[in-house]
Amino acid sequence: MPKTVQAQADKRKIAAPEKLTLLDLLKILTPGQVWALLGCVVAIVVASVSIGSWAQSAHDDEKIAEKNALIQDLKSRSGQDTANVEAARSSLKIMQANVRALRGKAEFLDRFLAYELSARDPAKQLFINYVCALWKQSQELSIHIDRAPLNLSEWDLRSGLTPEVRQFLSQNGVPDHLLDQAAGPDTARVFPNIPDITRTPSFAVNKIQGILQGGNLTLQKRVRLFDDTTYEVPNEIAAAVHEKKDCAPQ
Repeated sequence: MPKTVQAQADKRKIAAPEKLTLLDLLKILTPGQVWALLGCVVAIVVASVSIGSWAQSAHDDEKIAEKNALIQDLKSRSGQDTANVEAARSSLKIMQANVRALRGKAEFLDRFLAYELSARDPAKQLFINYVCALWKQSQELSIHIDRAPLNLSEWDLRSGLTPEVRQFLSQNGVPDHLLDQAAGPDTARVFPNIPDITRTPSFAVNKIQGILQGGNLTLQKRVRLFDDTTYEVPNEIAAAVHEKKDCAPQ
């Protein structure tokens, strides 16, 4: 066999697979096979990278979804907790308002009772001041003080009016001489003379009551509390409060 052919045969001799190196493998491959091998390697690497990226992306998406679900759950719980807190605050405000109203009612009744027991100062003046404050702060305290007609019975007029009521009547067109006459003594009956009826207390009482009805005189005297219970303060208290101009709500 020629030496050239023998040398080529020696070059093509293949070592055992487990002893092949990358250089040996490249030596026995043709250029086309080398490029094909490189293409396979590149494809495998690209595929590995893509699969790894996809797996990582899928893992990240799962984590993001879990976090979003957790955030939504926390938001839902937070919203419910906020609603519960607001409901509790609202209930607390209502309870506090009721407590204040009950205390106000108790204080009103205490002042009213103290006045009824004595009807003199200092209880009288304290009750006047208290009703004045109620009227001035009626909106804040949820209290209504309504107007009511000033009704005076014959006994009221004959027994003598308090200064507050008399001043209110005088300021609203009731002559002072009628007030004096109504509270004066009966005209003596001297036989056979007939007394002048126009000078009797009864005549003055009828005239005064007619003026009251025709003039529709009213005072702030009906106190209506938060629970719709209503109390009517005496005429002298209502007239005194009427005279205090700073008592009216601003």
